[in-house]
Amino acid sequence: MEASGTNADALNQRIDKLCDELMKGFLRILACASEDSDTTFSSTAQNELSMVDHVHAFKRSVEELSSLIRDLQQLWLFGSLDTLTDPGDEAAKRARTLKIAADIEELAKNLPSTVGGDVPPEKAESQDGER
Repeated sequence: MEASGTNADALNQRIDKLCDELMKGFLRILACASEDSDTTFSSTAQNELSMVDHVHAFKRSVEELSSLIRDLQQLWLFGSLDTLTDPGDEAAKRARTLKIAADIEELAKNLPSTVGGDVPPEKAESQDGER
């Protein structure tokens, strides 16, 4: 499946198109199956040929629907099917990420710069003055 066809609008359009094709195809088959008052051999043969043609078109539509179902399963399985996400959720996630980043920066500024827990000289002077 193309990457451009994985958004919600493209998937909805594809589903709508397939549903329309299936409904029209089924109605065409039913129209061919209706009884005609003309029962000559040529009209019956023509009607049969038309019905076979419509059945093949209907079969192609069903195969396309099966392909769409398989594509949706693959998108869902590999995590690319994110059509249910809400833009508000994205904004909340972004705000939470920025807050966590700010908290980490604040912690990094307040931690001693040397390894092993030694206090830097400027911190040591302020601690000596407090004692």
